[in-house]
Amino acid sequence: MGVGGVSIWQLVIILVMFLIGVLPWIMALLSKKVKGTKKLVWFILSFLFSWIGYIAYYAIAVRGKDSENVGFVPHVESPDRKGPY
Repeated sequence: MGVGGVSIWQLVIILVMFLIGVLPWIMALLSKKVKGTKKLVWFILSFLFSWIGYIAYYAIAVRGKDSENVGFVPHVESPDRKGPY
């Protein structure tokens, strides 16, 4: 192309770079793992720090929430036992 022309490859590269920058924001906003203020904080961190903010918040808040339930066994009363213990 002449001066000022944009090739298809340049457009593809621009689109890919845009998606790499915007994808963490979209993923944070569409996530069903957190709600409310936590989702807003996740979006702001991924907006300011892109992938580093997205991964850091996911590792701390979202995975931390999932790991709290690991190993939890609810107390079930045995029919043959009497008393609270």
